[in-house]
Amino acid sequence: MSRWLQVAVPLGLAVISPLVMEPRNWGDIRQGTMMALSVLGAAVFVRLARGMPITNTDFFEVQEIRDLSFAVKIVMRRMIALIILAFMSIIGLNFIELFLKAASSLTVGLEAKGVISGLISGVLTFLVAFTLARAVNVVRGDYDLVELQSTLMIRAVERKHAKEVAARLDEADKASPFMPREGYGRQIQH
Repeated sequence: MSRWLQVAVPLGLAVISPLVMEPRNWGDIRQGTMMALSVLGAAVFVRLARGMPITNTDFFEVQEIRDLSFAVKIVMRRMIALIILAFMSIIGLNFIELFLKAASSLTVGLEAKGVISGLISGVLTFLVAFTLARAVNVVRGDYDLVELQSTLMIRAVERKHAKEVAARLDEADKASPFMPREGYGRQIQH
């Protein structure tokens, strides 16, 4: 998902959400949405605890470890941003009714109250949808990290195997040539 699409889809949903859903109906979907965001946040915390996917760097070249470390840092930053977004969405879902009550008690016209309520609903829709879009991005980034890790591991194993084969060939070159036993190949008389 491109960066623009990650913002455009949630923004589009935020714009149309007050038109397709009454802001007061957030209470009906609040618990399920909060639970989904909480599970998402918990999964990210578990993934953050995993840290660097490779602990033994003996078989890797310096640039390969730099590339892997850079990729891990990017994924970690994305995960931290995702947790912050999920937390903000959960807070918004917890307080949406208070925000809507505060908007309805304003001393402005009925039409202005509707616009303010729609704006509150749109902001919350944007937060939830953007969180889900970022979750897709984090999963894709983590998948890319696994692909990089696989490539580096295959290269490391290939290098190790090439060194072992080269060492065996060197040993074979240093070993004395095959010498047949004395009398080998002599014709046996009957």
